Amino acid sequence: SVDQMSKFYTFVSEGAADAKIDIKREFTSCSSIFTPLIRARSSEVVHGKFLSPKDLYWHDPTGCSETTEEFVLVKNRMFPRRMLCSTYPNLCEFFTEACGVPKVPTTADYVEMLLRLSKVALPSQVAHQVFRVFVRWATDIHSVSDKNDLVYVKDSLQKLETTILPTLVDKWVSLHPSFGLVCWSDDDELKQHFQNCIDVDFIQFGTLSSEDKQILYGRVAALMKSLGIPALSKVVHREAIFYGTADNREKATLLCGLLPYMQRYIYKTHRDAYINFQQNEIMKLSNLQIIVVEKLFHKYMLKGHESSSKKRFKCHCLLQGNILYATQEADSHSLFLETSRIFFDGSPDLHFANFLHMVKTMAISGTSAEQVESFVVNNQNVPALPEEEAVWSFSSSFVPEFVPDQGVDSKPVETSSACVLNIHKQHQRSDGTVSSWPPNNWRTAPDFRTSRRSQHGPLQDTKVNNDNWLPGPLQDIEVNDVELTNTEDNWFPVQLDEDWVIEEDTSLESNLHTESTVATLDEPQMVMSINADGAPAYLDLGTGSPSETEVMDFSDKMPNTSEGRERLRAAQLLKTGRVGEAVAYKHLVERLGAKNVRWVNADTETGLPYDIIITRGDNRIEYVEVKATTTSNKNWFYITAREWQFALEKGDDFSIARVMVSGEKMANIKMLKNPHKLCQKKMLHLALLIARR
Repeated sequence: SVDQMSKFYTFVSEGAADAKIDIKREFTSCSSIFTPLIRARSSEVVHGKFLSPKDLYWHDPTGCSETTEEFVLVKNRMFPRRMLCSTYPNLCEFFTEACGVPKVPTTADYVEMLLRLSKVALPSQVAHQVFRVFVRWATDIHSVSDKNDLVYVKDSLQKLETTILPTLVDKWVSLHPSFGLVCWSDDDELKQHFQNCIDVDFIQFGTLSSEDKQILYGRVAALMKSLGIPALSKVVHREAIFYGTADNREKATLLCGLLPYMQRYIYKTHRDAYINFQQNEIMKLSNLQIIVVEKLFHKYMLKGHESSSKKRFKCHCLLQGNILYATQEADSHSLFLETSRIFFDGSPDLHFANFLHMVKTMAISGTSAEQVESFVVNNQNVPALPEEEAVWSFSSSFVPEFVPDQGVDSKPVETSSACVLNIHKQHQRSDGTVSSWPPNNWRTAPDFRTSRRSQHGPLQDTKVNNDNWLPGPLQDIEVNDVELTNTEDNWFPVQLDEDWVIEEDTSLESNLHTESTVATLDEPQMVMSINADGAPAYLDLGTGSPSETEVMDFSDKMPNTSEGRERLRAAQLLKTGRVGEAVAYKHLVERLGAKNVRWVNADTETGLPYDIIITRGDNRIEYVEVKATTTSNKNWFYITAREWQFALEKGDDFSIARVMVSGEKMANIKMLKNPHKLCQKKMLHLALLIARR
């Protein structure tokens, strides 16, 4: 019985210290450890077998051993219990230290364990136990330098008889070629298209918790890649289906002009990917073609197989081999995201696309080359390439020469093989841009009187100044409502005295915490207003009129002409904005310390979609955009499409500082953290303003 053997091994362990013989050598030289063949009471006589220490282990942390034993009992089969902790629970030190029994199963033990399990259970019954074994392998194999265990598992899986991989169709398979393609699903949407396909078997690990899924996509995914088990996304490619072609010069020129920034970004942030691309895949650039089409679709295909998805999917950009397809309507960000697959092993990189999109947006908005370079180097921390690095380039035919259609009376356009992204030295703005919009009280809107007049008679033609169109009272406009023509010339330093009184309004934050059950809105689009309920007490909101106190005090009088008023208005707007940024910066420095707060416009106007950068203790970066005004009852402000897009990308890492400057050296700040979330909580509202031409 087990009791008798326990007493024997206890006697041996107690006398081992005084024994003149080498217990470990004696036990390992022969099969001397008894293990029962069936589960029985410890006092009952039971069939068993004597095994050597190397054929046993003390405990199985995966639980696979107990699961195997349970299924074997159901089948009324006999096999030696190799896990000793359940048979001799009080003799751990004796067996592991004195006798040399391994504390946990070896890799070979687990292979044998899974083989035995596959003979008594269905994959769907024990898939999670197989997952636990894979987690153990991933931990053990990748934590030691010895790769013999990895080679052993890989060689074992190549054998026809080692069917230890559970599949979605409830059958056991190995990686032997006779079983066809075996992969694991890293994309549930893709799996839906191929789960009924006879050309592929999906490994299943049962229902996984969120923590297990993280392990699957991390350590276990790396293990399966080493074992030759591919992810579904790596054996599926997208096949382009397109109709019609169009001129590709615009998109080709854009990519060609941004290629130096692509190289700099990858060199700085993805050095391993850069080295691999430079050494093994650099020819992708010279072979790349861009084809612009009228309509573009794709379907999923299994590599090396005839199987494909039954549906086709509309898209705007698609990289297939050396060809980058794009529709005429494809936006630049989608183009950059698809281009990133060239450098990152077929996977899109969102940060890569965001970086290029910001550079491109600055360039086409008229930001000077010097400002773009300052943004790339200082704000994005992407320096110039070392001189010894070879500069990447596309082929000379990447941007083709224009060839007019036959019968069309058009002249050829000369193009150069050298592609340049034009970066103007002055900002440009489109004609008729209206930089204001109505708040929730429409009577205070800058253009309200004009709207009323339109009810009684036709409007006279209005000439719009493309540099500054500033409707309504001066006090209702703020600096962010207009785009000045030259940010370098309009910039000037601002320094606040120490006796400024700056208060922070936290009412919005308090309301956000209390209204946790507010219904959410659909995806918001543009321009916002805020409630003025939490404004400081020294502001008189009852009159509904603008504050009489101005931040600016110009001693020289401007001529009372339309041009003079416009110049005065622009100067006042600029100073209000600069003072607002200085107020926000001073307030944040007092709260967080100077080393954690940086005013990006302190020395020059950068044109970025934010004004202040905050560095937190965990190296997290937050961005603050300042919106300043001198009007107490103005609960709306203009936000650009670029600023809103940046807010969506950054989420909780983006805030708007609404600064209300009033009185002599007095200001109030309302921090709007994650304005997108505030819109969903109905604590901010968005509106669109139609430009009047």
